[in-house]
Amino acid sequence: MKRAFPRYFANRIGTGARPLGRFDVRTSAALGAFRYVAGNKPRGSGVNAPLQYSGATTLNTCKPFGIPIRDFLNAFGLRAVLVLAAFTLTSCNKPSEVSTKSGEDAQVKSLGTVEVTARLVEIPDGAIFERDLYDYATILKYEVVAVQRGAVEKGAIIYVAHYNPWKPRAEAADQRAKNIGGTLKQFRAGQLHRMALETPMDDHFMGGIVDKYFGKHDGTSYWAVWTNAAD
Repeated sequence: MKRAFPRYFANRIGTGARPLGRFDVRTSAALGAFRYVAGNKPRGSGVNAPLQYSGATTLNTCKPFGIPIRDFLNAFGLRAVLVLAAFTLTSCNKPSEVSTKSGEDAQVKSLGTVEVTARLVEIPDGAIFERDLYDYATILKYEVVAVQRGAVEKGAIIYVAHYNPWKPRAEAADQRAKNIGGTLKQFRAGQLHRMALETPMDDHFMGGIVDKYFGKHDGTSYWAVWTNAAD
């Protein structure tokens, strides 16, 4: 479906406002009443909590050959240090690979024209916010870590629009966006998502768009049809 109305942009609204992101102007009264400066943080609490990483392997938790390290050293003496060092490099701290089955279900495998597993790079300030009387999509930035379907390269940076991102994906569908869903309950920076996507986004969504990356990237933006947690 092609757009019936042009998309408008502005640089400032009111005194002291920061530059705007992108949003759509429609004929709906609800859209006309919607006043959102994309550069400013709106009222209410958005889902914008960065994921913190922890859990590095330590000498107390690493167990070469199933033996606690202290017992290992006591049993085998100084020579065990060399064996332990080699084992630690190849086993205890081995980088985890993305499972080909992570986040897989019948919907993500069949919906859309593109299917990827990608890491959510960040959630810009104000990109996700709750608005009961207004439906919108937010553009989020991803790094692709695995490609299941479609012409996308591993390692590519892609920009994906999620409909009403403050809702769990299983509750996001409505009359405006009927065929979306997934297992993801909350967006957090650093998460892995397995997604079924459509492109270009403009052919699949006609509502308001919040794009904190407007003017900072070229190429198409994707429309998220199905989004599953893949961690």
